[in-house]
Parts: sequence; structure tokens; C-alpha cells
Amino acid sequence: MEEYKYEPLDLERAAIRLLRLHCGLVNQISCELFQAELHHRQDSVSYEALSYTWGPPNVTESILVNGYRMEITHNLHEALLHLRREDEDRTLWVDAVCIDQANLKERGHQVAQMGEIYGEADRVIFRLGPSTYETDIFMKSLQFLQQASIEHAYIRWQNLWASHQPLLEVFNANSDILQQKGLKAIFNRSWFRRVWILQEAAFAKAGIISCGTKSVSARLFGLAPRLLGITPDKHCQSVLDIMPSPWRDTSSWNQNRTLYALLKAFGASEATDKRDLVYALRAMSSDFGDTNDLVPDYEKSEADVVRDVFRAIY
Repeated sequence: MEEYKYEPLDLERAAIRLLRLHCGLVNQISCELFQAELHHRQDSVSYEALSYTWGPPNVTESILVNGYRMEITHNLHEALLHLRREDEDRTLWVDAVCIDQANLKERGHQVAQMGEIYGEADRVIFRLGPSTYETDIFMKSLQFLQQASIEHAYIRWQNLWASHQPLLEVFNANSDILQQKGLKAIFNRSWFRRVWILQEAAFAKAGIISCGTKSVSARLFGLAPRLLGITPDKHCQSVLDIMPSPWRDTSSWNQNRTLYALLKAFGASEATDKRDLVYALRAMSSDFGDTNDLVPDYEKSEADVVRDVFRAIY
């Protein structure tokens, strides 16, 4: 089957592509790519933005895009299978598909807009990958709590959590230990180490955590360590602090967000392209986020980007 070829974007405008994931049940994923414009989506197209781990680039699966073949990573294929609905199409923004990664000018143009792309999404789906027995128990426990919070809106989270533990023990002995193991296993996943997830979480106005077949609100997920008596490491706690929640504005996230401080805190994060350690953090910084300095340019070498950063900071 012929391979999909991208139609060019108008790089003079805030143009983006969106992915319409067709409903279905079979293993073959079919979707449609179409162009839209940030701020001026004529048909008021709502969409969700996906945050996930790319995974090994040489392990790929085929999907159909506008009737043509496209190769995507196994991790993305797994995510799309779980996010696909049975009877209704779903509109997403997915970086690996919506950006022509081989076009360096377009790539820079789109990366420069990613804060707005994630910020304008109805919500961000933080996809943490497939489940294990322990992560399933943990996510199921949070789902119980989420439903209970709807039914008992004025009861504190901690009290609801405590009241539901005996019920969970009926289904799984030692559920509290399994819940802790599940959360710790999730914190150890590579998603938490990716530099891009920082920006994806920081600009999200709402979000859900998706693991296996289960999902919960990002707000509730952020409470999980406290409910389980777990202290995340500094990096994981920083990620939780910037996830969409009522506490984001008063968390440590807002204390010092200069580019220098962000590079010092998150410079060891994972990035397929090392230039993204600068580009991802720049957009969130208090001193460069709203300027035309250090704008993403993938035609520059890593050495050039490093030199630009030193000149800008010092």
C-alpha cells in the first residue's frame, strides 16, 4: 500500500493538523488527518491532545491515514487502540502524526506552538502505557474513589478513601500494598522522565491519566501519593505539581521558572533530540516563554543551540 504523504502547512499562520480517529473494534486503525487553525477553528472543532512515550523508533505498526499507510511506534499504536471508541470518532492531536517530522521548518513551527496546542485542547490525555496487575488494582481503586466523590461531593477525599478500603479488600487481599506497588510502578515509567511531558502538563487546562483500560482525572491522580502515604521523588513530585488541578497555581511550580532554574531542575530529563531539552523548557520559562529568543529551529546543530542558550542566559 502506498505511503501517506503530508500536504504542506501554511507556516505563516497558526496552522495545525488534527487526527480524526475512526471508531471500530478491529486491530487495523483507520484515521483521517485534516488541517485546522489555532484560535480560528471555523467549525469549532474540539480535540484532545495526547501525551505519551514514543518508545523505540524501530518498533513500528501500520495505520491507515486518509486511505494511505503510515508507520507509527508500537507505543502510539497501543495508545490509539485503547483510546479508540466503538461507535464514535475521536479527534486528537498527536505529535508524531500531526507533525511532518521530516520537515525541519514545519517541525520548528509546530513545536513553537505546542504550548498553545495543549492549552487549547479540551483536555490532555496522559497515556502511561499498558497495565500490570498492580497498576490495574491502583487505577481501579482511584476509579472507585472518583465515582464516590461524585456521589458524596462534600466528604473529604481522605475520608472517602478510608471508607472504601474494606470494600476493596473483599476483591483483593492486601489491596493497600498492591495499590502502593501500582503507584510506584507508574512513577518508574519512562513517561515521567520525558522532558516534553512537563510542557504538556503545564499548559493543560484539564487532563486524565490513562493506564491500560482505565482512566481517572489528573486532579485525583495528583492526590494518590498522599492517600497512600507515599513520598514521590523530587522529579515525580514536580510533574504532579504542574498537572491540571486547583493546587497548581500555589505549588512549587510557580516559585522559580526562569530557564536557568528549569534547566537545572529538569536538564537530565529524557529527550530523543537533545535540542528539545531547551525547546520544551523554554516555552514554560518566565523569562523566555513570551519572547522571540531561542525559538525552536531544528536546522541548528546541538552545539549552536547550546551556544544560543549560554548567550541568552549569561
